Amino acid sequence: MKHAFLPADVVRELHETAERAAKAARAAHAAFKADVHKLDNPTPGTVPYPAAEIFKRKQAAKAQHRATFPLDNELATHGAALGELRRSLDLDELVANARFLPPIAAGADALTADMRTLAAEAIRSSYTRKLGRMSPERLADEAMRAAKAAGADPTQNDSLARLDAIREVADAKQGEGWAQVRGAVGAGIAHVESQWTERKVLLREIEVAEGLIDEAQTYGHSIRDGIDSPRLKYFAHREAQTREAQAA
Repeated sequence: MKHAFLPADVVRELHETAERAAKAARAAHAAFKADVHKLDNPTPGTVPYPAAEIFKRKQAAKAQHRATFPLDNELATHGAALGELRRSLDLDELVANARFLPPIAAGADALTADMRTLAAEAIRSSYTRKLGRMSPERLADEAMRAAKAAGADPTQNDSLARLDAIREVADAKQGEGWAQVRGAVGAGIAHVESQWTERKVLLREIEVAEGLIDEAQTYGHSIRDGIDSPRLKYFAHREAQTREAQAA
């Protein structure tokens, strides 16, 4: 039965929102800079505005253009949500939270949920006792079998739960020979990580979205302060590279 629900829809929705925010922030910054340039460089032959009026109009331009994309607190909340999603996709956490799922029909009633919980704990306890009687060599072999099964389909509940149970038993063992078991568990988890393509794709989307939120925040601060951050050149370069890659 399936264990790992990867929040693909949520990640993509947050990524799209971050992309829209960064795009709007770029446009707002460009429009603000254009307004400031006009105020600082009046058309030849016209009477320039007094300094006080120029200041007033610049402040109005800041407010007008900054209002065209999410406010700082909204961007911060968005970034925090992305960070929480990234942490939820940590492989050690996914393995640690894996559960043995007994063959009980799914249902919404409390009795079914309680029966499933009790059965899952019973299966894990039985499996853990079995592991505790194994020699280091047998336990290392069991770890590699579990890793192979999990690598073939990382979303399968039992294979990840088996890895977690083996890790628990191996970590509790002392003495010569058990290091190889812990090494086998580590290698197994690394194998799962290398095979879990969907998870890697989502982590990459989260990373990109976090960068876009950072970009929108930086443009917002540059408008607010009236001074361009040095990082804007990097964002412009990154955006140019993205357009080139999409055009290729």
